[in-house]
Amino acid sequence: ELIVIRTGQVLKVHLHTDQPEDAFSYLRGLGTLVAHKAEDMHAQHDAVRRSGSSTVRRRVGVITDSASDLPDPVAKAHGIGIVPLQLVVGGESLRDRFDVSAEEFHRRMAAAGPLPTTSQPTPGSFVEAYRSAATEAESLVVVVLGSRLSGTYASAEAAARLVPEVGVRIVDSGGASLLTGMLALRAAELAEDGLDADRIAEEVIRIRKRSNILFTVRTLERLIASGRVNRFAGWLGGFLDLKPVLGLEVDGSVKAYGKARGGERVRKLILDMVEKEIGSAPGRARFGLVHVGAPEELEPVEAELRRRFGSDVEILTSPATPVLATHLGIGAWGVAYVVED
Repeated sequence: ELIVIRTGQVLKVHLHTDQPEDAFSYLRGLGTLVAHKAEDMHAQHDAVRRSGSSTVRRRVGVITDSASDLPDPVAKAHGIGIVPLQLVVGGESLRDRFDVSAEEFHRRMAAAGPLPTTSQPTPGSFVEAYRSAATEAESLVVVVLGSRLSGTYASAEAAARLVPEVGVRIVDSGGASLLTGMLALRAAELAEDGLDADRIAEEVIRIRKRSNILFTVRTLERLIASGRVNRFAGWLGGFLDLKPVLGLEVDGSVKAYGKARGGERVRKLILDMVEKEIGSAPGRARFGLVHVGAPEELEPVEAELRRRFGSDVEILTSPATPVLATHLGIGAWGVAYVVED
């Protein structure tokens, strides 16, 4: 069975095949593969049979938070629920990503507009997401922003205790942005393959140990103000034209990886570090590129990733969500990588 629907410049393709990777490879040769998924129909049928309900479509549903920076087409294609963090501007509470887009927020930052305060999602937001997702899934895997960076994990745990009738397995990604997003994406793919929640969580935790995000900022001012990198306050030693390269430990704490002078040298340093960490032939790997009001930084980075790792390597791109942008500052950008083998 093959169904092709055209919407503007986008083709939506649905087909039944025993070789989904071959289909994905073929489609990449025709254009940009924005999002894709491969679902095990036998697993879907088994979930419906076990639940006795026609509304249950999958064994495991996946939820993440707005700081995952997962592009909307990807989240929608895989049915990944997104719980928003909070922004407070002038006493008004806004839902990160939902009430204000990343692009709009970046424009405000570039115009030196007032910056908001930020906070984790409320437990109530997670409860709502759990109950909604549970109408279509037997159990849930929730992959969230690292607990060393935010109280999001604590909110997700508190919410799970409020809905004991829903089976919830929460994974601390120890990450942020597309590192968290790609881990959630992998969880969704494993769910589509029919794995149970415990096995999915274990695999995501294993993959995280081989994955990371490296990023640079135009200035450390916002990160220091956020209280997340106080120990780096004097790290640049007064050399204001040096740009830091930062990353995350497996537990989610911020680590300084190096520094370089000038944009090209920073770019090379980050890409060299990525290649050193995963090797030039990483097997199954994904990359994610994120920026704060600096999309021009991503094109040469993507080109170099494809030169080093192959033209067919999967690369997601996304503007940083407003909560993350608030702490990183305008001009920040980064490379996340997830090694799945």
